[in-house]
Amino acid sequence: NGADILVPFYEDNQQDVLEWMDFDDNYPGTCVPGTGGFPPMPSTGCPPASGCSLCADCGGGCDKELRPGAATPIGNSLNSVENYLAGVMSADPDAACRPYVVIMLTDGTDTCGGQGVAEAASASICNNLGVPVYFIGFAEPSLQANLDADANAGCDAACDSRGCRDTAIMVDNETDLTLAFAEIIQGAVLYEKCNGIDDDCDGLIDEDFPGLGDDCCNPCNGRIVCNAAG
Repeated sequence: NGADILVPFYEDNQQDVLEWMDFDDNYPGTCVPGTGGFPPMPSTGCPPASGCSLCADCGGGCDKELRPGAATPIGNSLNSVENYLAGVMSADPDAACRPYVVIMLTDGTDTCGGQGVAEAASASICNNLGVPVYFIGFAEPSLQANLDADANAGCDAACDSRGCRDTAIMVDNETDLTLAFAEIIQGAVLYEKCNGIDDDCDGLIDEDFPGLGDDCCNPCNGRIVCNAAG
């Protein structure tokens, strides 16, 4: 009824991420058929070693490969993510400038806590951390309404400044999934606005607007300023 943080944030963690989805049953030890309570690995006919469902047990003794299960604990998984992010962001000296986002990719709605728990957890990440929660629904159009509600809850005013999307992105193929991630990443990119604030965290203010502050005399005397309407 929660999530395991399999690969935390650190430099060059791409390979460790890919190990969980490379279709390689690379568990180095031995196993006994019928034990562990997990689906069998194609390479051995045995399930992974008992305990491999928990991150703390996963060192070098687990087969690092994601497999489908019966439950979809969206809300409780988001609660686990919030607890992890809270610690990471509190220790990050650049947290105010780093565009954190949460992406929930799912082929189901919450089957553990229910719809209310999923929406509450999504809203909690947004309101407590200022981090938007994006939802991608995969291969199941009937999820749209529930996932839209989850996305809307994770797109409150508290996280508007970091980008937001109040509806889920529904995909059913690899190309659409790639485009969905690209949209989310593009929305998280920081860029400078003309507002007297260092929006892109480079130590400069309004540097992308040449002429700002200069005197002007056409059609009337004045000074070039930011448009109050944005």
